[in-house]
Amino acid sequence: MQERAEAAGAGAHAAREGFRAEGGAAALAGVPGVVGVTLGGSRARGVHRPDSDWDLGVYYRGDVDLAALADLAAEVTGAPVEIHPPGAWGAWVNGGAWLVLPDGSHVDWLLRDTGRVERVWRDCRAGRFEIGAQVGHPLGFWSPAYAGELALSRVLADPTGDLGRLKEEMREYPEPLRAALTGTAVWDAGFSVAMAGKSHAAADTLHAALCLARAVGDLTQALHAHHRTWCINEKGALAAAAALPGTPPGFAERARACRQIPVVRPEGGPRGVWCVRSQGGGSSRYWVYLEGPDNAASVRARRRAAGGNLTTGPSAPLGEMGRTGPELARSLEAAELLVADVRAVVESDG
Repeated sequence: MQERAEAAGAGAHAAREGFRAEGGAAALAGVPGVVGVTLGGSRARGVHRPDSDWDLGVYYRGDVDLAALADLAAEVTGAPVEIHPPGAWGAWVNGGAWLVLPDGSHVDWLLRDTGRVERVWRDCRAGRFEIGAQVGHPLGFWSPAYAGELALSRVLADPTGDLGRLKEEMREYPEPLRAALTGTAVWDAGFSVAMAGKSHAAADTLHAALCLARAVGDLTQALHAHHRTWCINEKGALAAAAALPGTPPGFAERARACRQIPVVRPEGGPRGVWCVRSQGGGSSRYWVYLEGPDNAASVRARRRAAGGNLTTGPSAPLGEMGRTGPELARSLEAAELLVADVRAVVESDG
């Protein structure tokens, strides 16, 4: 009796283990409305870490049976799982679920409307794309990512044949999309750098920072498109663009230099630095206003009041911002040169 129970438990555990890829895909494909399942992300590309999530694209047509998805998720995790319906995660990421299997591994279900993917693909082939606001995508969701997701995925279940057909079509990057995306992205990068310069003059640090970050994102998109390579999102995009053949030398380092933006103090405004307090193996930061001529003395007084364990750093509310005016000027110049170099690459033949 005990042996049968142990065998049943082992069988259930094995079923849950196999649910991460092919086993899970077969079960998902049986849910009403689901037409196919893919493995995406780093695991599909073979660049994953042992603890990387398993990203399963769940492609559907019409209405997908959310109750059946919830039942399946509860079966394999052993606990209730919230299913986020289409649109709950935003217009582009759509919806899905986050599953944690008994062994601690994470499996993400990402709902994809197959009809919409097909429409986006038709637009790509015609040289049309859009950029939508999307949580988790600070530089926006570029619609060709839908095609890139499928093109770079492993199809795990495809009973209708729809995914295999689309994936085969996506083997070649559309030339109209290449021309449209590179042209738009490089123009936008140049405009963003110009706006960063104006914002610096107006002491608008946040806008300057965002403009330069946007410019770098534009350039990574342009280089990917020029080399007929899909760019899914911002994660790892800088390193990936730097590794592409023909990319301007030192692209990643030069792009990082473009983000060295100072905090600009308006005339008569408060001065200050970030201070870091070490506590219990961790640290916390807060801003110290420096009023009066003796700034060093002010910092020393605050350090003594905090028990002597404060270290000061550049005034940096965003990333590594906190440089001097001349350093910002160099950052803007570096950004202008980088835009010019990428423009030369994408306007070249090849």
